[in-house]
This record gives sequence, C-alpha cells and structure tokens, in this order.
Amino acid sequence: MPELLSPAGDFASAKAAINAGADAVYLGGKSFSARSFAQNFTEEELDDIINYAALRNVKIYIAINTLYSNEEIPRVLEFATNMYKSGASAFILQDIGLASLLKDHLPEIELHASTQMTIHSANGVKYMEQLGFSRVILSRELSLPEIKKINKSVNIGTEVFVHGAMCVSYSGQCLMSSLLGGRSGNRGKCAQPCRLPYTMQETKGYLLSPKDMMTLEILDEITESGVSALKIEGRMKSPEYVYTVTKAYRDKLDGHKPDIEAVKQIFNRGGGFSTGYYYGNIEIQANKELSKPNPSPKTKIAEKKRNITGEIKIKINQPAKIKLENISKESPVKAEKAISAPMSREEIVTQLSKTGNSPFKVSYKKIDIDEGIFISKQALNQLRRDATEALEAQIIAEIKRKTK
Repeated sequence: MPELLSPAGDFASAKAAINAGADAVYLGGKSFSARSFAQNFTEEELDDIINYAALRNVKIYIAINTLYSNEEIPRVLEFATNMYKSGASAFILQDIGLASLLKDHLPEIELHASTQMTIHSANGVKYMEQLGFSRVILSRELSLPEIKKINKSVNIGTEVFVHGAMCVSYSGQCLMSSLLGGRSGNRGKCAQPCRLPYTMQETKGYLLSPKDMMTLEILDEITESGVSALKIEGRMKSPEYVYTVTKAYRDKLDGHKPDIEAVKQIFNRGGGFSTGYYYGNIEIQANKELSKPNPSPKTKIAEKKRNITGEIKIKINQPAKIKLENISKESPVKAEKAISAPMSREEIVTQLSKTGNSPFKVSYKKIDIDEGIFISKQALNQLRRDATEALEAQIIAEIKRKTK
C-alpha cells in the first residue's frame, strides 16, 4: 500500500495529520521552503514534532525546496544538518546542487525530488536515481497511463499529488508571480496571480484558477499504478482541513467508506473538484442545485497510539515487574499476599493497560500473576509510567544522529 503523505504548516496541523492516519508529514522551516507564507516551524518546533511523530511511527519530511543564492548555502547546510541530527526521515529538494552537497556531507540521508523539478518521464526518474534521490515527486500533468508506464521501468519510488490546489502552470515552471509582482514561486513567495479575476474577449471571471483536485473516487486506480506515495497538498490549510482530508484518504486506503461530503464541506474552490490530469482535461457540470454550504462543524481530532507488546510478572513478596517492548522496569513496592480483598488478574492487567496521555496502546502477551495477591493501584500506575517514559526516551534517542 502506498504511503499517505499529509501537509503541515504549524504544529496543530502536524498533530492533526498524524492523528488522522498519515504515514508521513511534510513541512518546512522558517526559511528555504516553497510555502514561506505558511506559519512554518522553528528548529526547536521541528525537533518537537519529529519526536512526536517518531513515537507514533510516523515519518517527517523536511521541505528545503526553493532555490538558493551562493551566500545562503552555508545556512542551508547548517539547517539540513540540524534536521538530520534531529531525526528527519528525508529532505524534499528542488536544487540538484544542494542534493550533491548533502550527499557529500550526510551520505545516509534520504532525498526526494520535488515536483518543482518537473520530472515527467522514466528517463528523468532514472537520472534522479543517479544523483542520489530515492523518490521522485512526479509532475502533476501526468495521466494515469503515463504514470503506470514510468513505474514499470524505474527502480526508485514515485510520489503523486492526490488532493488539493492545482497550479495553472507546468509543474515548477511558473514565472508569472515573478514577472508581475517580483515575488518568485521558486523562492516560496508566489503571489498566486492565477487566482485573480481576468477579462478575455469580454469574458470575465477567474479564468486561470483551476478547481481543486480530489481523487477519492479513483484512488484505487492511482494506487494500482505502482506509486510509492500519495500526497495531499495544503501546507497553508487549517488543522481541521488537514485532519478531515487525511482521514478520508486513510479510510479509503484501509477499505472503509470515506466521508466525501465532509471533504467537500471543509474546503473547495469554486463549488467543486476535479480529478486533475489523471484522465486528461475534464469538464464538470453541476448535477444538483448549488447553494452556500453550511459552516463545517468543529472537527474532533483523535489521538493516535502506537501499538506495543508487553509482559507482566507479579509474584508475592517480590517487586512487581513489567516489560514494554525491550524496556524492563520493576516497582520498589513488593506485592503482598492479600488479607481480605485480593486483586484479580483482570484488574491488574487493566490498570497496567491505562496508558493515558502516553503515545502507546499496550497488549500484554505474557502474564504471570500469583493468585490471592495485592499491590496498590498507585504502585501499578507508577510502574507503568516509568516504563512508558523510558520507552518514549529510547524511541526518540534512536532517531537522533551524529555527524562528522
């Protein structure tokens, strides 16, 4: 199954994406990101969200996908090095010069070729592989047959956009904002002039603004094309938008019925969606009366848990012990033989399964508890907290890296 990749422009959106079921989240720092008008993250915030994601088995990809001046290269390398040490899973790049530098300095890092690079053929994907990329985000203008043809003849992963805003221009090649307003899309500062109204031969309207893409109804076909990842656009969207859209695509991938109406309500441009270029150019006609949508309700975001396994050993006159994955802890309090009200096995297991605000959901596979035993709930709670906190610390430590 392809990876589901969701956007985040702030910490709340990142948490929304993770808890809605994203396998990975892409985001940017305060500089060098193609969405400089998003709130974006400080390096400290990026470290926090990398930790939060790692505890829940979710990857974080850092977008460093603008073009840079020579004077900026040392700062770009410093930022990339800090994110590598923090545990970022991959970098999304547009500039092949930076790719070469990163491969020299951080040879183990995973690089993804941005859609800004306009890769639209098998030869292009193969060239990116030679340059050290492990994934290519294909141009949005490709049809399903073209994507299938590419995937049959390449060795690295491909990623495609499945939902969100469509650019009127050829992927990565728009200079309209630069020429009209001096704000370059390749520097993350697109003024989106294509979203403005224009007049052409007495026809007035938003003539350059395409509808947003939604592919829930054809997602099975896209999945079968051989792509490695499905990307949702929207680093400037709200946490509610990110959660609603991500959950719909997660549900679809998992074989459940997605809430398409919720997706339509949360945001759409011009009253409808298209399937982009997957079937070529498409005309859309309304099949029901259009009306102003009701305000979308406040979305409740569920907290994602990481499934872990554990063991319990509680013997009379011995310290209570639990093991979570490979973390073993024992209580300073010894279990006692109950005088009047022994604790049942189920009661103890239930108490040790209440993982509360931790990112874990535990299933105990091996349980060894004496009959007629007593130990306080307070001692059991502390034992569980000690084990979960130690496991959190270990998982986070494992993603941190050192550099020369």
